[in-house]
Amino acid sequence: MATFAVASNEKFNFMDLDAQIQLIDIEILLLRAELAQKNSQARVVSRYLRQLKNKQLKDMNPPDSFLTRIEALKLYLELAPSVMVKDIPFTFDAENIVVILPLTGVYAKAGNDVLKGISSKMQEKSFKVIDSAIYDNAFELWELVRLYRPSFIFGPLRKELVQGLVDLNIEVPALMFNESQVKKPHIKHLSPNRLDDVDVLMKQVLAQNYRSVLVISSPDKRSQQLVNHFNQAWLKLAEEKQFNLIEEQINKSIDEVISLSIGAKKSKGRANWLQRTIGKPLTTRERSRQDINVVISFVPYRYAMQISPILAYYNLRQVSHIWLPASLPKEKIFYQTLPFWQDTQAILPFYQAQSLNRQQGVSVEEAGVGIFFALGEAGVQVIRKTTGLGVNQVLTDLGKIEVTLEGTLRIKPGFYWLDSNEMIQMRAH
Repeated sequence: MATFAVASNEKFNFMDLDAQIQLIDIEILLLRAELAQKNSQARVVSRYLRQLKNKQLKDMNPPDSFLTRIEALKLYLELAPSVMVKDIPFTFDAENIVVILPLTGVYAKAGNDVLKGISSKMQEKSFKVIDSAIYDNAFELWELVRLYRPSFIFGPLRKELVQGLVDLNIEVPALMFNESQVKKPHIKHLSPNRLDDVDVLMKQVLAQNYRSVLVISSPDKRSQQLVNHFNQAWLKLAEEKQFNLIEEQINKSIDEVISLSIGAKKSKGRANWLQRTIGKPLTTRERSRQDINVVISFVPYRYAMQISPILAYYNLRQVSHIWLPASLPKEKIFYQTLPFWQDTQAILPFYQAQSLNRQQGVSVEEAGVGIFFALGEAGVQVIRKTTGLGVNQVLTDLGKIEVTLEGTLRIKPGFYWLDSNEMIQMRAH
């Protein structure tokens, strides 16, 4: 059995309290790693060594005995059988479910709503709930979770904890409510992703044979992410066919952006120049370019709702307008704006449109529903309906969820027509 090295080291007595606590933490990690070695758990030893590496030992000036023990553990891993994690199948075993969500702190509202959604679909099953908000990192969280020997995990919600657990190579099937950079076959991710909605948008562009497109965006980060994703998809199309793309960003008013894009200001300028040249007043009419088929906007609702009326003002009623919001408006505010929308095709989350139609303007907080509640419900629904059944599409409370060939989950949005207080679901291509 390893001895408690820090207690006998002379340097320990001269360290400040924080440094002493850090060395005690390292000693605990070493003891756990050595216990895992004794039990021939090479993968667990590897996990503890990775955490020790994150501690940046060189900056702490640890006792030599610590370094010797770490080197011994590294040698054990070199001589041990491969610690590569084998592919684990994704299965839903409800025998011992653990739910990991933030129930306190800044994400408490979201976490509790997801938990309510899970509970509403799992009333016949008991499960353990862990508040992830009280843990600083994924390693500390996993040290507790593994003690429950979970058969399946729902969560976490926070992206850094999702990525952290994936990096730890946990060997338990899980449905996590955020994305990670690395994908594992036994871990699914269910999270609304507006970038996926761009693929739906591109299908509409192709189906309706739009070849000349005006893209209007706002300068915020989310809007620019959608624009960049759209541009990548557009470039692939442009290699195959004759397409024209005009990009504009809102710096002042939406009217000015459209006026510049369609050449209305240039037309007015030419007319003014001609009047000055001949010295006589003229009856003129602004002329707009006629080659644009569609305006695609990634802008907030207050701008988007003005686009179709502005196009009509410039006698461009034949130009379609498709709106894919980078940030979703609050349901109650959005409902109040419905009478003012004209001739707009909108790509919106299914749950939001359903909430508007069902609650008639009541906010999701008042209605007791919303994205995170629906996320929890859909998580249970999609796991139960797809695991081992070969199903590639499931209709849930969050909307239609598609299981791709790679096994990833995609939440499909709805396609809606907004016009004069009407919100009608359209057939998406």
